[in-house]
Amino acid sequence: MVSDGRSTPYPLRSRLARHLRQLRDDSRLTIGAVGRRLGWSGSKLSRIETSLTGITPEDTARLLDVYRVSGPRREALLALAVANHETAGRYRHLEAKAATVLSHELTLIPGIVQTPEYVRAMTRSNEPDALPEMVEALVASRLARQSLLTMEDGPTFHLVMDETVLHRPIAEERVMRGQMRHLITSADLPGITLQVLPFEVTARPLPSGAFSVLRFKDGLDAGIVAVENHLNMFYFDEADEVERYVSTFDCLSNRALDPDDTIRLVERLATGR
Repeated sequence: MVSDGRSTPYPLRSRLARHLRQLRDDSRLTIGAVGRRLGWSGSKLSRIETSLTGITPEDTARLLDVYRVSGPRREALLALAVANHETAGRYRHLEAKAATVLSHELTLIPGIVQTPEYVRAMTRSNEPDALPEMVEALVASRLARQSLLTMEDGPTFHLVMDETVLHRPIAEERVMRGQMRHLITSADLPGITLQVLPFEVTARPLPSGAFSVLRFKDGLDAGIVAVENHLNMFYFDEADEVERYVSTFDCLSNRALDPDDTIRLVERLATGR
C-alpha cells in the first residue's frame, strides 16, 4: 500500500492546527479578524493553522476564548496543546495517549512485545558499532514502553505480523525461542490481540512498510497513522488517510490466523517441533 497523502513529522502539531483552523471557519472569522483581536499578525495565525509553526498552550487558550469553545472539547484541545508543546509528537507519547493501536509488522517482532535479548540482537545487527550504553538505553526505553500492556487504563493493542517475522533469525536460536515464549505470554494479557499472516496468503494489500493506526481517548478525530521505514517515522492524520489504513489493517487481520491458531504456530517455533 503506497500512501499519496501528506505526511508530517509533527503529528500532534498538525492535529491541533487542523482543529484550530476548523474552529475559525465555524466561527466565520477571517485570519485578519482573529489576528486583530489577539494582537497577532495574520502570518502568525496562518503559520499555526498550516502547522508550519507550533503554538503554546497559553496561545491556544486565547484562541479558544475567541472561538468561544468550552466544556470537554476545550479541555481536550488544551490537553492536546500541552502534549504537543512538551513532546513534539514522538511516537512513544502518542502510543501512551492512544485508546487503541492497530499495528502491522513486515520484518521485525513488534516493539511492544520484544524481549530485551531480542532488542540487543536487533540493535547490534542494525548498528554494529553501537556503544553498549546506547544499546542498554534502547532496551530500557523499550521496557518502559511495554508497561502500557499492564496499565489499567492503557491502550489496547492489535498486532498482525507477517509469518516471515517469526522465521527471520535476528538472533541466535536461544534468543529467538525466548522471544517466541514471550509472545505466548504476552498474548494472555487482556489488552493485546496477536495474529500472524501466514506465508500462503498471497492476495492481500501490500503495505510499503510497517504501520500503526493510533486512535485516541479524546475522540476528537479519526486518529493518526505512523508509517515506518529504516530511517524515519512518517505521520498521516487526514481522516480519509487514516480510514484507508484501517481498511488495509482489517483486510490483513481477516486473512491472518486467528489468535488461537497464531499461538499454536508460535508454540511450535518455541519448542522446535
